[in-house]
Amino acid sequence: MDSILADAADRAGVPTGDLVPVRADEVVWNDGSLGCPKPGESYTQALVNGYWVIVIAGDRPLDYRASGSGFFFLCLFPGSGGNPTG
Repeated sequence: MDSILADAADRAGVPTGDLVPVRADEVVWNDGSLGCPKPGESYTQALVNGYWVIVIAGDRPLDYRASGSGFFFLCLFPGSGGNPTG
């Protein structure tokens, strides 16, 4: 979570203390896209343990997806990859 907050603060140009986490859930994603597939990319078709974190940075929400191993990214293509299974 610390790495995600640091990334969000850097992207928004605000101190981490100004961030507002609104979601931080442990989930099981339907595939390797973590619910956020990039158009034209292929992903493993297996359940993936991970996290879904949404942080308000300044006036905008930032939607992060993370694997159980700690890899994370800012989701720029939400919705087309389906919802987590749990």
